[in-house]
Amino acid sequence: MGLCTSGRCSCPPNFHGDPLSKSGCTPTDASLALPSGCIDRKESNSSVFYVNLGSELDYFANGFMGPAKRDISLLACQDLCTRNCSCLGTFYGNSSASCYLLENPLGSIMGSSSSDRKRLGYMKTIVVSSRANKLNEDTVV
Repeated sequence: MGLCTSGRCSCPPNFHGDPLSKSGCTPTDASLALPSGCIDRKESNSSVFYVNLGSELDYFANGFMGPAKRDISLLACQDLCTRNCSCLGTFYGNSSASCYLLENPLGSIMGSSSSDRKRLGYMKTIVVSSRANKLNEDTVV
């Protein structure tokens, strides 16, 4: 996963470089990790958390393919991704209510200031135990 601008690639906002990661970038919040996809079915859908990639970004393939779903809310779009083990994240078009699922290894997230490409990007992550424990402590039943 990389944010490529002017011939240079770096990690997108809320991520940092990690040479041990397959993607090269990991979430800045150490209580989150990138999901392992369809390989490890032990990951619970309830432990999925979406990290915002910041504004004015897009995925190169979004310009070549149609959305996975139209007339859908952001939460419903993320739910589609959560239920799909091969989904790595989403881009959501606010004005068009369009949902784009990222199902291929990321690598070409790019800057986009074009008004017709205002999509919000979110990377799917899983909550590791320390954050899950904190969330459980904060929840009073």
